[in-house]
Amino acid sequence: MKIYLYLFIIVSSFIFNESAKSQDFEIFDNFSTHTNEALIHSVALNDSTIIVVGSHVILKTKNYGLTWVPTIIDGILNQVTFPTDSVGYAVGYNSLIMKTINQGNTWSALNTDVIENTHTAFTVEFLNIDTGFVALANGPGYAFLSTHDGGDTWQNADFGTVYGRAKLQIVNDSTVYALPYDNKFYKSTDYGESWEAIFLPENTGSSRDMHFFNKDTGIVAIREFSSSCGSNYYLATTYNGGESWTNQYYSCTNFRAFEFPNNDVGFSIGTYFSDSGVRTFWRTIDSGDTWEELEYPVGETHFGSSCMATCITCVNQDTCYMPTNYGTIIKMTNASGGLTAVGDNDSNSENQLLVYPNPNNGNFSFKSDINEIANIKIYSIDGKKVYEVDQVELGQHLQISVSNLSSGIYIYTIKTENEMFNGKFAKQ
Repeated sequence: MKIYLYLFIIVSSFIFNESAKSQDFEIFDNFSTHTNEALIHSVALNDSTIIVVGSHVILKTKNYGLTWVPTIIDGILNQVTFPTDSVGYAVGYNSLIMKTINQGNTWSALNTDVIENTHTAFTVEFLNIDTGFVALANGPGYAFLSTHDGGDTWQNADFGTVYGRAKLQIVNDSTVYALPYDNKFYKSTDYGESWEAIFLPENTGSSRDMHFFNKDTGIVAIREFSSSCGSNYYLATTYNGGESWTNQYYSCTNFRAFEFPNNDVGFSIGTYFSDSGVRTFWRTIDSGDTWEELEYPVGETHFGSSCMATCITCVNQDTCYMPTNYGTIIKMTNASGGLTAVGDNDSNSENQLLVYPNPNNGNFSFKSDINEIANIKIYSIDGKKVYEVDQVELGQHLQISVSNLSSGIYIYTIKTENEMFNGKFAKQ
């Protein structure tokens, strides 16, 4: 009994450290936000300062949402980003690109004469205050802009080189990902000088959002049209920059606007069920391996309307802001619910252990800095032991074969006389 209880604690602690707690919500109404227009995107500059952009307005709070200061603009903005605390860029309809150099207090429109002014700029991402990218669509001809001088001048990419209206993300000093509404995405490893098309899993659908944790590991949300309920979604995960994928499938729902305040906890906008008035968002505490669907309120004033959140912006894993298409802003606290996942390689040791490849077909290796005799156990996600080997030497290249296991997420524990490692891997 003691042995069984010990194993249960290991597996359970991998999934969460505390009991779940419910979220708390505060709604900043239209009087507080000074607008009834749609709010579309937001960004956190620090724990107290949030910038929100949308239809004909830019909002800013410096006091955790207690008051919001509006800047009225002539246009509709789709996305905003701040490469530093002071310098920010926002993009929108009619090829509109705006810039601030004073933390969003004032904004100016940049010259985009290099393209027609009838395009819609959907996404923007900057490596630093000077180098950035803007993905556009819906105009005559082709448009994917880059700048290396803070928006003073723009260059349009060669026709068909890259598309990115769904999402742009810079993951390190040179790697950039661009996601279109398509069955592929684009990767650059030279600051956008050249792009490589990488295909998503076949027979899934059209991509809608992505989040990369580093240059190799990421999640892509792929929409599959459903004639019965509108949308089904695949969540495709890669650990090797798109060379291979594992899929999760969710029927009759939505995944939009990924937000990961850290590498474990993440959120996504879910679905509005018009028949019941329920609005949902998704939460993960294990880097997207599993997701839980939860509800959020919009308040009595807009409950009977089609009001719903357009994105989620978090200052940490427990405090997030959700602007809505009806001009209100929802503040969510205790967002993670008190749940915190243990990392892929949780150990008190300074030594490191690597699982590769991950995901795999059941044939993989452990690579470690230590050379000791070890006991290795593998469990299914529900805690059932599915593999054990004892008295094996842990070292530079220990091969494991569990190809008989079903596809899914598995948890391993490795114990030597002096060390203990816990982690997970995905079997395709």
